[in-house]
Amino acid sequence: MLNPVIAGRVMIGVGIVGLIASLVGGVVARQLVTDFEQGVEQSLALSAQVLETVDDSFEAAADALEIVTGGMADAQGAVDALGRSMAQGQIALEALTVLTGVDIANTLDALEATLPAVEEAATTIDRTLAALSALPFGPSYSPDRPFGETIGELRESIAGLPDELRNQAEQAGRTVDGLTSASEHTAATAAALGAFVERLETVSDLVDQYAQRTAEAREVVEEQRDALAVSASRSRLLIVGLAGLFALSQFVPLYLGIALSRGQIITV
Repeated sequence: MLNPVIAGRVMIGVGIVGLIASLVGGVVARQLVTDFEQGVEQSLALSAQVLETVDDSFEAAADALEIVTGGMADAQGAVDALGRSMAQGQIALEALTVLTGVDIANTLDALEATLPAVEEAATTIDRTLAALSALPFGPSYSPDRPFGETIGELRESIAGLPDELRNQAEQAGRTVDGLTSASEHTAATAAALGAFVERLETVSDLVDQYAQRTAEAREVVEEQRDALAVSASRSRLLIVGLAGLFALSQFVPLYLGIALSRGQIITV
């Protein structure tokens, strides 16, 4: 039969070992939870910093895109207005070319063709009026410049003018062709700028969406950090409680061991 004293000492040893194990295990487990919390907290903090940097980058990109988009939109408006002005100038110049090179030139040709006959008739009128003026009862006629001479000077001033107008109209026509080409290029440039502005607006919308998602991710990370702190605190309290209960449970073998080692009779 096992000696009660020896059995008591064994139970005392078991109780002491259990008490030490509960204390050491509680401390170690609590430290493990703390280390785990710190490691995860560092990771979450780093993630929060990265997200904050990304958010700042998105904000800067959004501001830059807004400035560039506004500038490109203004440039598009200016180029478009220039194109419309060139188109209107082209129409006006074409009308002026037709007016001077065709209508006026043809009219001057017709006038130049009739002026010799008019000049001859005017000369005849001058002679007739001069002859009548020589009569005692005739009308007084002594112009500074005879009518026929005036018509002759007009005919000389018109000579070559229709051809000159046609040459100028031809040069203006080449200018119209240049304006047409420039207007087309300007319209194409305005259209390209418009398409680029649309792409910039699309990119700006995407940047805003990513910035919103980044902000949501930052909120999630902050919520996880708060939840981690609460969970780690509860875990430490639970470990301390369990270690305390286990330590208290070791008083039973300690009590029995002390009682047996003293030779006391334990009754149930």
